[in-house]
Amino acid sequence: MDVRVRFYLSLKEAGLPKKEMSFKVKLGTSIAELLWMISKKYPVFGKNYLSNWLGKNKEVPLLITKNDNFVKPECLIGKNEHIKIFEIVSGG
Repeated sequence: MDVRVRFYLSLKEAGLPKKEMSFKVKLGTSIAELLWMISKKYPVFGKNYLSNWLGKNKEVPLLITKNDNFVKPECLIGKNEHIKIFEIVSGG
């Protein structure tokens, strides 16, 4: 199935071609698995956003929503769901 992902981060820094893309995943794929797939396809994304997280027991350094609700990496993706990925930024 296809899952639509919208990125709210710097495309240049993430090495991504577009702000919104679709990725083919199996029903029941986790958010963590989706992030791993994106980082394999776009290594700059993995290097700049996930290099300190992948394979480690840490919080993912991004805010992620599924159908506009914040989720954890272990959350599973179902049919007709959309994912949004936000960069964590701080303000002063």
